[in-house]
Parts: sequence; structure tokens; C-alpha cells
Amino acid sequence: MKIRNAADVYQTMQFLELEDRENVYLLHLNAKKDLIEKELISRGTLTNSLIHPREVFRKAIRNSAYAVILVHNHPSGDPSPSKKDIEITKRLIEVGELVGIPLLAHIIIALNVYSQVDPYLQTTEPIKETCTSSIAPSSSKADVLKAIMPLFRGSLRARLTGFRGL
Repeated sequence: MKIRNAADVYQTMQFLELEDRENVYLLHLNAKKDLIEKELISRGTLTNSLIHPREVFRKAIRNSAYAVILVHNHPSGDPSPSKKDIEITKRLIEVGELVGIPLLAHIIIALNVYSQVDPYLQTTEPIKETCTSSIAPSSSKADVLKAIMPLFRGSLRARLTGFRGL
């Protein structure tokens, strides 16, 4: 299977929506962005999963992966990245550069929704506050999207508009 964008990742990993604990997977890709392997890195608790770059890249190196994509679920149903998600994404980007296997994306899957971690956002709290306070409860889906689109930057905006290519 070819992984062209985050929607392809979501289709491949949609089974994570129903998991009751956090599960972290690494998708190994070749140079043509074909999926080589889906590797379970960690099975955590309801709200937490421990991962270390050593475990993340070990098998990717053995598989001669050209690039990797990190995917995990949020059983809470909220796909917003936590501070810890952002920190680990930054760290994996750095390690990926060192070992020559870039981290192309970090996708978070929740029930019927997914997001892509933007490691350069300091926190997601201001976005949440602005979104919830600026939208009337009676708004249509289209009105909601129009109201919140200016608030999202980079990959978060892409979540609502079909994602940029990986």
C-alpha cells in the first residue's frame, strides 16, 4: 500500500479508533512511500504510552526503511496533541535526522477523527479556547469550519481541509 498523505495513514490504522488503551505504531516506508511494515512500538494505558527513540528506530534501521510515520490513538476521543506528543515528535525528528530515517508525520487517531502533530506549536490550549468560545451552539457544520479555519496553522489546518501530502 502506498502512503501518500495522512488520509492514507488513517485508512491503514483506523482500527486504532476502537482501542481502549493508547497504542503506538511505526509505519516503515520505502523510497516510493510503499508501506514495508506496521510495527507496534508500545501498548500503554488509557492516557499514556511510553516510547523511546531507541525502540522506535531499531526495527526501521533493520528494515532499511527510507522514512517512518508515527501513529497512535487517543482513547479519550480528543485527537489534540498533548505537550508530551509534541515533545516526542521533536525528539524523533532529531533522532531520525541523525540515523538518516526521517519522521514524515505523527498522526493521532481518535473516534472518527485524526490529527497531525505540529511539533512547533507550544500548546494546543489557546486554539481550543478560541474555538469553543467563538462558535455558537446552534452553528451548522459549515459555519463552524469557517469560524475555526483561520485559527489553525500548518498541519492542523490540513486536518480539516484534506491534509497536505507527506
